[in-house]
Amino acid sequence: MRIALIHYSYSPKVFSENLSPVDEEFCLAPPIILAYVAGILERSGHKVMLLDARALGLSKEQALEKIRNFSPHMLGFRSETYHFHDALEWVAYLKTRLRVPVFTGGVNMDLYPKETLSHDEIDYGIIGEAIEALPLFLRALENGDDLSGLPALAYKDKNGHIRVNPAPIKQVDFDSYPHPARHLLPNEKYYSFISQRRNFTIMLTSTGCPFKCTFCAIPSAYRFRSPKSVIEEIQSCYRDYNIREIDFFDAVLFMPRPRIMEILSRLKNLKLDLEWSCRARVDLADDEMLKEASEAGCRQVYYGIESVEQDVLNRINKNIAPEKTIRAISLSKKYGIRAMGFFMIGNSGDTVESVRSTIRFAKRLDLDFIQVCRTIAKPGTQLDKEMIKSTGIDFWREHVLGNKIEERLPSPWTGLSERQKAALTKEFYLKFYFRPTIIFRRLRQLKSLAEFFRYMRVGLKVFAHKSELYSSFLTNTADAQCYLNQSSSFLTQAQKKRVAVVIPTYNEKENISGMIAEVKKVLPQAQLVIVDDESADGTADAVRRASQDFTGIHLISRKGKKGLGLAYREGFRYVLSELDADYIFEMDADFSHDPRYLPVFLHYAEFYDLVTGSRFLNKVSIKNRKIWRNVISKSAKWFVNMLIGMDLTDVTTGYKCFKKDALKRIRLDGLQSRGYAFQVEGSFNIKRSGGRIKEIPILFVERIRGRSKMSLNIMLEAVWLIVKLSLKRLKG
Repeated sequence: MRIALIHYSYSPKVFSENLSPVDEEFCLAPPIILAYVAGILERSGHKVMLLDARALGLSKEQALEKIRNFSPHMLGFRSETYHFHDALEWVAYLKTRLRVPVFTGGVNMDLYPKETLSHDEIDYGIIGEAIEALPLFLRALENGDDLSGLPALAYKDKNGHIRVNPAPIKQVDFDSYPHPARHLLPNEKYYSFISQRRNFTIMLTSTGCPFKCTFCAIPSAYRFRSPKSVIEEIQSCYRDYNIREIDFFDAVLFMPRPRIMEILSRLKNLKLDLEWSCRARVDLADDEMLKEASEAGCRQVYYGIESVEQDVLNRINKNIAPEKTIRAISLSKKYGIRAMGFFMIGNSGDTVESVRSTIRFAKRLDLDFIQVCRTIAKPGTQLDKEMIKSTGIDFWREHVLGNKIEERLPSPWTGLSERQKAALTKEFYLKFYFRPTIIFRRLRQLKSLAEFFRYMRVGLKVFAHKSELYSSFLTNTADAQCYLNQSSSFLTQAQKKRVAVVIPTYNEKENISGMIAEVKKVLPQAQLVIVDDESADGTADAVRRASQDFTGIHLISRKGKKGLGLAYREGFRYVLSELDADYIFEMDADFSHDPRYLPVFLHYAEFYDLVTGSRFLNKVSIKNRKIWRNVISKSAKWFVNMLIGMDLTDVTTGYKCFKKDALKRIRLDGLQSRGYAFQVEGSFNIKRSGGRIKEIPILFVERIRGRSKMSLNIMLEAVWLIVKLSLKRLKG
């Protein structure tokens, strides 16, 4: 059979234990479990495609095209509880277009097999380990055999009833697994937040964990591979895939001691140009172990520290004294190994003061990195059972069924509120990382510009998260609301004016029909020019359908994604040459710009050449937007005003009204910007040509459907353009 395995894209969740920047940036790791499944399938004679859409940055549409070229007989994906509904969205999209059956495996199938198969998108599920059950199932399917006797299989019978065949209670020899099918993966794409070399991968030498901490979802059944098997895979990674850094994803690597000592000895003797990291308990990291690990290429160890409070550690069944933590970190540094500490906030026994005591402890330790998590009830854990008992609701079961998609989970074991946990988590990160000693250490240890920019990006995001605690004090929408309230008084005159509205689109099918209707509701006479960059989601078709309901709808379809600035220039040229309009608007399709402001713009446009809608006039008038994006916008304002003297509170706004004569004066063909920098360049040229500009406060609402098109390349283009405009200004 031809089988396509899909690793889909997903987004951070409200119920996640991490801050969203950590979920987004901590690691882009290969889907190692799917790679094992691919290896099992290939060994059984099947043709396999393993598509890591997340690493490749593929949309569903792009993934579909690649999968179609492979012509699969089945689709497979891993069922992870957190991202189960992201998976369903992808599977539903692909299945309806490819018309092939779908199978899944993973945590959901072990905990909630019937609930997982209750969704029409999923036809079959493998319970437990795939190494024996999956080949048996596929052989039976190919032969048309009865499925009722197959072990570890969930399926739907002819009447649509879900049948679950239990998995046998036995432990498979880990050495019997094939190596993960890394030849099917884009190995050059992977990294972790603290990795310093490429290619990077992850690897397992054991599964399970025997220590039974209350918060941990890792199964207690512990098994491990032989040193020979481990070394063979390391050599394959190095030789076949140019991998120079490995992160061992074992829950605890340094056990059993004789096994790990043999692995370290063999690895040292290979003399490979290879670095690696691992996770370890502080009570297993002694002098001999760390010395051998360092000589074998270990460059960083992740330690589960959790808290400095002994009472808290005992309650979560950690049973490790802080003195052992201090010693393990000290020994790591002695042998040149970077140390990262995992900490948790919201454990049983935690208070605000105990967490702050842990923050002070972390700062005293000679740690290089930290990761801080909120303690949550992960599926199947002791805390999960406690949450179910306290609330009477199995949250994760309801989540899988689709009754509860996203919300913060109850935590009956702690007295800390969700707001306190969030605030303390952010406080922990800021107090640890935003210190001169840590900043200088990071700069001193840098090995690449990519690493530097990764730190900068994450640092900005974490800082922005901190600002969200105070966003309510920065936001004041009263002025923007006051201007909106004036709209009705200007409406009659506005509807008498000759108006064109230019709206660029790229994959805005979910928004554009509604936006057209709302603009026409306010200004029925308006001519709408939609400039679409060959959207894959059917935006152009949605515009054509809207033109059957409304007059004055003009669609310009361009080949390929050419950029926002070029879209506006093409739209404006069309208006000036083909339409009879005295006032020309630009606005977004995603409802971040409220069409009810249009009459207000037109009122002031009688007296000014350009009216712009400001999100930052007096105070921030933005809803549902992450503060880090406000930081970027306000920094851009300062940068632009300093260099080119615009004296505007919002230089990057995309809601504007131009007088026709003013737009003609700025000579569209002479503009240089292709992307978002057009917003700056257009206003700059209006002012430079002697035009008068008026800012009015608007209420900006961050998009709730579709995806933002902002990127680093767009921002860099804007910076370079502003520098060129400043030189033009100096030349007069």
